[in-house]
Amino acid sequence: MGVVQEEWCLNPTEKLALWGAAHAAARDADRAVARQGGKQSGELRQRAELLRERADRLHREVYTELGSKSERAARS
Repeated sequence: MGVVQEEWCLNPTEKLALWGAAHAAARDADRAVARQGGKQSGELRQRAELLRERADRLHREVYTELGSKSERAARS
């Protein structure tokens, strides 16, 4: 079994891979909500929303970090 690292200590490449997985999980959860329609989909809908929020946050963090590194490199 692999070691799970905290998100804050991952490098941009690792965060990008994690974002891809979170984004895929959010899409899967959205599809599950759509399949169930209105039947007991409250919990699934909430899970899909949380997964989308996580994917969006990771996406922002990766590109903010990459932008900061790019700006520092341009100033050097």
